[in-house]
Amino acid sequence: MGPREECRRCQEIIRRLHGQEEGARIYCSECGRLYRKGAREVLDGDGTTVSEGPQEMISQCSKCGWIGKDDEAVHVKGAYPPFRCPSCNSRVYNRQDKADRTVKSASRPRRTRSQADAVRDLILERLDAGERKEVLDEHWHPMKRYFGERFDAHFDRFMRDYLVIELGYLPMKVNILDEFKGLVENERERSVKEIVSAIHQCSEIYCQLAFVSVEDRDLEAAIEGINKLEAEVAYPFLMMALNDHYAGLIARSDMLKVFRIIESYVLRRYVCGLPTNTLNRTFAMLLGSIRPESYVESVMVAIASLGASRRMPGNEEFRRGFETRETCYTGTVGLILDRLENHGRREMIDISNYAVEHIMPERELLSQEWRKELGKNWRHVHEMYYHTIGNLTLVTYGPELGSSGFRGKQEMKGGFRNSPLRLNSGLAGLDRWDEKAIKNRASELSKLACEIWPCPSPGA
Repeated sequence: MGPREECRRCQEIIRRLHGQEEGARIYCSECGRLYRKGAREVLDGDGTTVSEGPQEMISQCSKCGWIGKDDEAVHVKGAYPPFRCPSCNSRVYNRQDKADRTVKSASRPRRTRSQADAVRDLILERLDAGERKEVLDEHWHPMKRYFGERFDAHFDRFMRDYLVIELGYLPMKVNILDEFKGLVENERERSVKEIVSAIHQCSEIYCQLAFVSVEDRDLEAAIEGINKLEAEVAYPFLMMALNDHYAGLIARSDMLKVFRIIESYVLRRYVCGLPTNTLNRTFAMLLGSIRPESYVESVMVAIASLGASRRMPGNEEFRRGFETRETCYTGTVGLILDRLENHGRREMIDISNYAVEHIMPERELLSQEWRKELGKNWRHVHEMYYHTIGNLTLVTYGPELGSSGFRGKQEMKGGFRNSPLRLNSGLAGLDRWDEKAIKNRASELSKLACEIWPCPSPGA
């Protein structure tokens, strides 16, 4: 084999690696070589040894400009630096030491090496020089553009979700690189390039979910529902459903049904106060239950057959939790009120133009009129129902009117009697707002909630 041909950047990389610590690696974007620093040598991507021989030590006087070897300078014992210029007796510094310090300072990482860097390097190590540039240009760089400035913040999470799809179980965060390495090494049917292509494809779908970057309005609403529930643990399952839809394995209507089933499952558990720490493993397990020939049915069957700790609450349990659970100012309350208002509408109402309103105001604003309205046990009523769904609605008027009495909220401009919202239609005809009224409204809304977030009925 003849001497290897190096590009300009290769030569610079070799110089930089001589000043790096053992194990350092630098990739040449021009010719595709990957250089690695060993204990006594530097190896390029083709396995060629780059010798790290002895370096000639040169000194320079910054005052008169004299340059010479160290043994030509005047050595002064006990001084620092220990050399003097033979021409003007000024201090001289070793240029090689200074260069080494500059290189080490410039090459010192500004941040901890990320999982993305490790995954990329692991991929490049298994490709030849020609394939590296192709993989970077066709897959890695376009994938980074999907994420944009959010690449570092999201890539580790994405890789974990991708591995859930590939492996069928949830890997520990600290083991992501080892799990990916095992996937690559144990793969028998696909090449490394094909695996990278699959990662590229999954990353686009992940970004559609994480950043709601879709043009389909119905799909956009479905994704927003998942994100408002903070149900990112369902991403691997939903990524697979979207991928199957794009591949033609599942119709658009069925794909949207799957999203609604997952939203119902997560929200019912949230409303009933069931723990969420098992959901990531639950969705990883559900991946193996999908049957392409009966996609929606298989999802329903899988969720309906979950054990007690992972169960989907039935209607009775759900209605009880829906009526009594305190729903504070989170993305979830916005989702709930949005779905309650827009269920069955042809023209959707944009609730971003409205504010969440407590019909019965906070305790500090309870006037004598409100206390009389609530009755003798007003303290108990306020404590029990202030944050519950029966006492929540959407309004357009300002917060300064939030302490108005119930009849004032009915009559004022933009009040309940003049509101275009279905949520407020039942409030317009009431004579008073007390415990009975709150409970009746909560019961009506919980009945509607069972229609919006149904329990799966396989075979129905």
